[in-house]
Amino acid sequence: MMKSNLSQVLQKFITEENQCVNTTEILNEVSNQKLLPVDPYQDFTIKVVRTFDDRVRAYRFMYKIYLEKEFAEVNTSRMWYSLYDAHPNTITFIAEKSDEVIGAITVVMDSEMGLSANELYADEISEMKSRNHRPAEIISLGVKSGQKDAKKILIKLFNNIYFAARGVFSVTDLIITVNPRHQKFYSRVLTFDTLGIPKEYNKVGGAVAVLLNLNLKKVEMLVEMSRTVKVTKGIIYEYFYTIKEKKDIVESIKSSINPMSLREFDYFFNSNFFLGDPQSHHFKHLKKYFHKIFVLDIFFNYN
Repeated sequence: MMKSNLSQVLQKFITEENQCVNTTEILNEVSNQKLLPVDPYQDFTIKVVRTFDDRVRAYRFMYKIYLEKEFAEVNTSRMWYSLYDAHPNTITFIAEKSDEVIGAITVVMDSEMGLSANELYADEISEMKSRNHRPAEIISLGVKSGQKDAKKILIKLFNNIYFAARGVFSVTDLIITVNPRHQKFYSRVLTFDTLGIPKEYNKVGGAVAVLLNLNLKKVEMLVEMSRTVKVTKGIIYEYFYTIKEKKDIVESIKSSINPMSLREFDYFFNSNFFLGDPQSHHFKHLKKYFHKIFVLDIFFNYN
């Protein structure tokens, strides 16, 4: 099996932990880029997926990444997506270079549908919510194989997910299910905490997954600390910005959000492409939501 570039990136972060890092150079590179909108000083850009074409590009990119990892099986659509991608409060960011997708990340906000991780970790998530935490879940993440600036792409993708979750939706925690071999990276570099024991996850071909949690107040504390003192080597938050520092980016993300349309939903989920269960609770919930959109669309078009 081909080793994914994401695995290589994670390993580089860990092995460089005890090496001298030129933080001034990296911080200068980060500060020169506004992330959103496009910045001419950066050779790649980050943007919110908001059109049909970009959704297809993002889903096909993640399909290729997960096919390499053997998390996905071959399908006729050559796309990787789920019902959670259709929820209006789901956001996908893509990194682009010369009109090519080179990175992508998707975060799902909690709703009546719940979160994807509920399938394995319902008790852990319920306990978190009972303490007045508002979790959101990262459901997909990938960086193109062989990408030389993959580390920087990963940092920017995560920073934008933080902007969206914390700044737009007032989320308190990010959760993610990862392969245990990547757990060390998420714990050391992103300071995720372990929230559940490893379990087999059907969504990724029966591979073992473990649930991790990242409190965003802790992230903000680490970012603020890094402005005055040297934080633990290997942690990436010295390259991050908080929502207080970049309110313009938060507003840009907020204004860029464009949920999946009724026509797009019909294309992705009422076709032979979709391999899920049309009788599931999640599918029925989304059908109800899109029915409301359909009724409103008729009302405004005829009045």
